[in-house]
Amino acid sequence: MRHRPPDSLVSRAREKGTVTGVLPGSALGEEVEVVAKATRRRFTAAYKRRMLQEADRCTKVGDLGALLRREGLYSSNLTARRAAQARGELAGDAGKRRGPKPKPPHP
Repeated sequence: MRHRPPDSLVSRAREKGTVTGVLPGSALGEEVEVVAKATRRRFTAAYKRRMLQEADRCTKVGDLGALLRREGLYSSNLTARRAAQARGELAGDAGKRRGPKPKPPHP
């Protein structure tokens, strides 16, 4: 294994202890950190309605921005949810079922 300068990424990772494994088949046998794959967030209709209500209550300058930062949302999320609410998509709790329609049982 060749010598790495003290300020290289691998050297800094070794010092911090964030290097967790060895990459198999690597020519240098460098260690790499394996990160879990992120999952997409799914929002319920109740959560969307609550966020719209909280956004409507924001009256002071900066209140809406603080709400969006706190919840990790973008202003486009509010725009899309307001449009969905106008179409009546957020009214029901169950929502529209996806996929093929179930076949009725034979009599």
